[in-house]
Amino acid sequence: MSAFNIRLEVMKQLESKIDSLIDQFLIPVEKIWQPTDFLPNSQKDTFFDEVTEIRELAKELPYDFWVVLVGDTITEEALPT
Repeated sequence: MSAFNIRLEVMKQLESKIDSLIDQFLIPVEKIWQPTDFLPNSQKDTFFDEVTEIRELAKELPYDFWVVLVGDTITEEALPT
């Protein structure tokens, strides 16, 4: 049996189960967290005060922390959900 035929057989086996697999393993967009969930709400009157507070708290964090945070955020944003 060729590699193509084996792959085709696997795809045929999965085809009948794909909807249930999606429901089982794919998190709905409404429920999955986003990096912006941890930032102040820009629609609130207190937005600028909250951003100022975060900046003040964050100014002492080391450079390595920021490198990792930016890298992780880019990775999370670039992955398909």
